[in-house]
Amino acid sequence: VGSALRTTQPLCRAVALAAAWYLVEFARGHCGSLSLTFGDLAYSQSAELPFVQLASLCGHYGLSFAMALLSAGVSCMMSAMLPLTWLRPAVAGQAGAASLKRFNRDAGRVALACFLLMIVLYTWGRLTAEMGGKRCAEATTPAPVRVAVVQGEATTTAADRGEDTVDRYVRLSEGQSADLIVWPETAIAGPLNRFPFRQRQVGELALRKQAHMVIGAQEREDGRTYNSAYFIRPDGAI
Repeated sequence: VGSALRTTQPLCRAVALAAAWYLVEFARGHCGSLSLTFGDLAYSQSAELPFVQLASLCGHYGLSFAMALLSAGVSCMMSAMLPLTWLRPAVAGQAGAASLKRFNRDAGRVALACFLLMIVLYTWGRLTAEMGGKRCAEATTPAPVRVAVVQGEATTTAADRGEDTVDRYVRLSEGQSADLIVWPETAIAGPLNRFPFRQRQVGELALRKQAHMVIGAQEREDGRTYNSAYFIRPDGAI
């Protein structure tokens, strides 16, 4: 990647920049207990359903790479247009001038190619989403599923009063009439798989409500802690 960033080939520079961004995001998301994927570039496209379709092929890291490649292509073009000589390859003599002219020309082509690639990806994603919508419309309409999203709005004030956040979620869920009850991320502080009491508590709740449940909580296995979602069946099994 480092040698590609110093090359006089704009295409290699653009790909190397996107690859460097990809490697940084991947390393940041796989660094043990400090793993963090918040703020990854792919999440900036969460409202653009056609672009999001790319994640079905290569995950959100692939989408981040595509977004970074577009930005890298634009940066190559800008380095050719703006009077920032330190961004251009070092050249000298007539041969160097010709090389610089070729760099400027190729930088424009790379930027155009990146834009065309994004248009292709957007078009493919749009068609994929539309075909999926048509298949859903043509399928037999099942009975509606009632979903209850429970938000306990846990605050430090509640903790100061000694109010148990989990008990609050249980109380709020008891008042719901739904086929699926959803608690948010980390609704249960700590690893649910290590808390038998909490497992019985949510299992009995699902049994009483005869509802499926999805609960956000931690999971600890082999010395590693994961931010997980637990699925509880109406019979109380997790």
